Amino acid sequence: MKNRKKIIILHCVFNYVRFCYKDMEHKKLEKKRSLYSTILIHCFALAHAFVVVLFRHFNLPDEIPLTILTVLMIVLVTQLYKFPYDLTAVMALLFCFAGFFIGTKGGEWIMNNSSGWIKNNANVVVSFLVTEFDGWVTYFVVRSIHFTNINSE
Repeated sequence: MKNRKKIIILHCVFNYVRFCYKDMEHKKLEKKRSLYSTILIHCFALAHAFVVVLFRHFNLPDEIPLTILTVLMIVLVTQLYKFPYDLTAVMALLFCFAGFFIGTKGGEWIMNNSSGWIKNNANVVVSFLVTEFDGWVTYFVVRSIHFTNINSE
């Protein structure tokens, strides 16, 4: 009887330690994913701004490269959390349309309501800001769904 109690107590302690270890590993993985997401979003925002400057310099249309960069950023951020591909495609399509609309209207608003270097570089500023917005919304949506799935298990 005493041995059985000892075994039960040891089993409980072992399960508690195992749970704490899994929780610690999950927190480390989440910090790493968060850092990678942050780096990806900022790098893609800078890449968007660079593409806008480069294509405007050569008087070329920049819609296709910006769309490709947006889709690639969304796919990379969502796959850090192993998000389903069908929902990734929906998010990419939605954010490409939203980014185009917000970028166009935001650029017009900046052109009409500002002066100086911001007015001359409105397309660069808006492209950077819209990419940051799209990236962070993607990150928070994917992360919240990821945590909901983990907590339900």
